[in-house]
Amino acid sequence: MSADFRPCLVVPCYNHGRLAARTLARLAPLGLPIFLVDDGSIPEEAEVLREITRGSGGQVRLSRLDVNQGKGGAVMAGLRAAAAGGFTHALQVDADGQHDLARIPEFLAAGRRNPDAIICGQPIYDDSIPRLRKVARYLTHVWVWIETLSLDIRDSMCGFRLYPLAATLAVLEEARLPRRMSFDIEVLVRLHWRAVPFVWIPLAVTYPEDGRSHFRPLVDNLQISLTHTRLALAMPWKVLRRPAASRHWSREGERGSGLGLRLTGWLHRHLGRWVSAPIVWLVATYFFLTGARARRASLGYLRRLHAHGGGKGPAPGLLASYRHFLEFGRAAHDKLAGWVDHGLLGRIDFPGFDLLKAARDSGKGALILGAHLGNLDLMRAVARRYGLRGFHAIVYHAHSAKFTSMIRAAAPESDDDLVHVPDFGPATAMRLREIVDRGECVVIVGDRTPASENGQVVSVDFLGARADFPRGPYVLAAALECPVYLLFCLREGDGHRVEVIPFADQVRLPRASRDAELARLAAAYAAELERLCHRHPLQWFNFFDFWNPAANRRP
Repeated sequence: MSADFRPCLVVPCYNHGRLAARTLARLAPLGLPIFLVDDGSIPEEAEVLREITRGSGGQVRLSRLDVNQGKGGAVMAGLRAAAAGGFTHALQVDADGQHDLARIPEFLAAGRRNPDAIICGQPIYDDSIPRLRKVARYLTHVWVWIETLSLDIRDSMCGFRLYPLAATLAVLEEARLPRRMSFDIEVLVRLHWRAVPFVWIPLAVTYPEDGRSHFRPLVDNLQISLTHTRLALAMPWKVLRRPAASRHWSREGERGSGLGLRLTGWLHRHLGRWVSAPIVWLVATYFFLTGARARRASLGYLRRLHAHGGGKGPAPGLLASYRHFLEFGRAAHDKLAGWVDHGLLGRIDFPGFDLLKAARDSGKGALILGAHLGNLDLMRAVARRYGLRGFHAIVYHAHSAKFTSMIRAAAPESDDDLVHVPDFGPATAMRLREIVDRGECVVIVGDRTPASENGQVVSVDFLGARADFPRGPYVLAAALECPVYLLFCLREGDGHRVEVIPFADQVRLPRASRDAELARLAAAYAAELERLCHRHPLQWFNFFDFWNPAANRRP
């Protein structure tokens, strides 16, 4: 087993001595430790469990609850015992044999592949299930879908589950969960609220003819109803505060409708900036209110920036985050305006123009390294206005297809120098080399890791913590054998200022010190990014958890 996946079995048992013996005999060949929890069984049944334990050679670890607590209480006791024993995952198995135990290896394999997820059985019932039980289960599922505002939980009552113990024990600590039949329901809902991923495995379930059900129709149905009432009342607050599951930035879908973007573009072209600008304000407000993941990322970034600056400036909060969203909306609007509004281009301060023009006129070509800081896309329109032709921007098209289409509709020439790539492979590198050999420039960003991740990242300090940056821009610079410049187009007042910073005459990556040199270059880039983030705190537009490796390393 891997170091981060140490599974065991948890078997709650109440007066199921004979059936438990049969179930445990089938579990023994798996070779996994078994935490057997006697939930206050009568003396005769308890003795059967003790005999099973004595004959297991240490595989079965028996604990006894002196007073019957119900299935939930027994499962919680078993999960806590498993965690105390150093295990990371616990597969709950009912003692009465109604689950298809032959599927356990499949559950374990899924858990090994998805160590952060809860692996759940999705029951497929035969004719042995009582009809009323089946109807009641469906009603519970509907309530759970309401309580999570999703269809993620396909079945909330099947107890055949592989629990990730760290996340599950966090749930047990934060809330007083019911100890009887409604435990299975509530623990799943609360895990969902904590953004724990779910993996479902179809599972045949049979109700044995000689099985003994401890379900009490009146009492347990009442408790389940009370559980749903509590969860439904807590749902608005919990869902709004639900943490975002970490995932690579490229898996974040492009938000916004194509119709809305086209309407904004049409208003700007035909009625002017001051008509379309309020639409942008409304859209940014909508994204702020509905984009919980982006909102949390914005707050996280602003807090890091504030702490890194020694607490200078106003403390970040929701108002600062809202202004961050509005600034992003203004930047998006300016990207469009730059192609159709010459008044905007007239308010560009470009002190580095001569430096960039000299690089363009040298015939050597250049690699221009930017960031999601300021408005790099606006620079393409600025370059055309200043006569700097041949600036080819590399874009990850799948992440901005709608927005790019809107700008193309307003200004078809905006697409002339775009290079759409899904990832960087040999064919892309050859295409870019042809551009540089013509004495033209390639524009790329350096603050997002590749969409197709293959380990090409380097971790450096950024705003007081380690963060992943791509190695690709520096490997590309070495392959292109051309000068490298940093370029940022930043809003200042009612205009923009373009900063051009010489970065390297030529990047060389000696084999003996390749990794060290890549780290040095990434650290130098991150230092410039830090400096400008402090000067323009609301103009860095990476709305995901930049410091979380899961957001930068795509599995």
